[in-house]
Amino acid sequence: LWEEHARARAHPRAGQYRESAEVVTRLLAEARALGHLPLLAEVLMLDGELQTYLRDPERAEAVLDESWLTAEAAGMDRVKARALTYLVFTVGYDGHRPEEGQAWAKRAQATIQRIGGDVLLEATLENHIGSVHLKAGRLEQARRSFERGLELSQQLETPMEPAILVNLGTVLAHLGQLEAGLQVQRRALEASERAFGSGHPNTGHALLNLGGALHRMMRHEEALEYLGRAIEVFEGSYGPQHPLVASARIRRGYLLRQMQRGVEARADLERALAIMLGDRGRKHFDIASIYNNLAELDLAEGNLAAARAGFERATAIWEEAG
Repeated sequence: LWEEHARARAHPRAGQYRESAEVVTRLLAEARALGHLPLLAEVLMLDGELQTYLRDPERAEAVLDESWLTAEAAGMDRVKARALTYLVFTVGYDGHRPEEGQAWAKRAQATIQRIGGDVLLEATLENHIGSVHLKAGRLEQARRSFERGLELSQQLETPMEPAILVNLGTVLAHLGQLEAGLQVQRRALEASERAFGSGHPNTGHALLNLGGALHRMMRHEEALEYLGRAIEVFEGSYGPQHPLVASARIRRGYLLRQMQRGVEARADLERALAIMLGDRGRKHFDIASIYNNLAELDLAEGNLAAARAGFERATAIWEEAG
């Protein structure tokens, strides 16, 4: 089982998340049946990491919580530290609970200190803390965390630099430093293609964020190219119904609407809506934004009844969510 676990860990690193999920599901059942706590803690950690990549925060949180508790019982501080580090992102960023994410960060820092430090874990933790600050709108704190993580990543053979660069470029754009943010996103894409190849999900994220940076700078044709490439990578890695595919189609749909290419915009937004309704339910903010943008398209086409219905759907979701 340990050998199978080692092989399963190689799949996510290669961007083969769906392949890894099939193996991990079976491994987890076998580890539970065996009752060997060190193996169970490791497999749970792998499953939690995988669910984080697949953007299933509820399952990821439950599995990571069990992983660190199992690791604690088995005396495996390094596995515990990894699980706590991933809980920072899963709870604070994907779970939209930044203050809880900060609390997990303190536990992770204490555990890393107890094992005498670990550069990979420290860089990962800074990246996750920065993401939580970004989610909470604490932009300067996010920038400092990403810069610390980037500095730590220079000491590693593991290619962490692309992911941190993507996040740093995003926060620079939010700070109004659009040109600096754009250049960082270009560095992120180059580093990701060099480390992982053109079809890896990490490269998909770099493409998506570079497209977003170009969109903010009104460089629409360039942005359209990178967003299209991101969609291709995400569909190849996750399948056409994944939330990340929807997120990329939403971004491209907004861009196409601004470019007055309504038919193409509607196609992207309607496909994204179908994915989001199946994945997150009708009350998600992204769904409200899609309804609003589809209503704008209806309004531009003179379809007033459809526009009104779309605006009402969007408003109802936003008001209910507060």
